[in-house]
Amino acid sequence: VPVADDVPAALAGRARRSAKTDWADPARLPRIRTRAGDRALPDSATRRLLGLLAAGAPEVADVREHCDRHSLAEFSWAVFQRWYACGAPTKH
Repeated sequence: VPVADDVPAALAGRARRSAKTDWADPARLPRIRTRAGDRALPDSATRRLLGLLAAGAPEVADVREHCDRHSLAEFSWAVFQRWYACGAPTKH
């Protein structure tokens, strides 16, 4: 699946590395597709999304509007499984 050129504003820019999300490598997670389903978010946008999720940021709602819900569900489940496999640390 080709990488999307347009991403939600909340996911634009360079993602910062965080100990809270280092265990969740975007390359090892299901790709999140755009609502049309013909493109996927780049790894940088996925890493930024992981940071927003860890922070409980309200911008996550914008991502839901831009992305395919089925691929978001697959991604969410995979993130949970990786977190659990890491021992489900409560600081995350």
